[in-house]
Amino acid sequence: GGLKETGVLDQATLVLMKTPRCSLPDVSDADVTTGRRKRSLNPQNKWNKRHLSWRVRTFPKDSALLGRETVRALMYY
Repeated sequence: GGLKETGVLDQATLVLMKTPRCSLPDVSDADVTTGRRKRSLNPQNKWNKRHLSWRVRTFPKDSALLGRETVRALMYY
């Protein structure tokens, strides 16, 4: 790459990020030894699932950022 470490996302960094590194796909050492390909390496443009489920694992009891209305709105969904 030959990129100077500046800590700033400048034009030179953006140009280098857009250039292809090589013609081979990224493969980790674990994939090589097991012969398996991770699902995360197969990008998908569209989700097949339309209805998602979610939950809140931890919730702050007292927070200036979350008012009673916000908590009620989250519990509604």
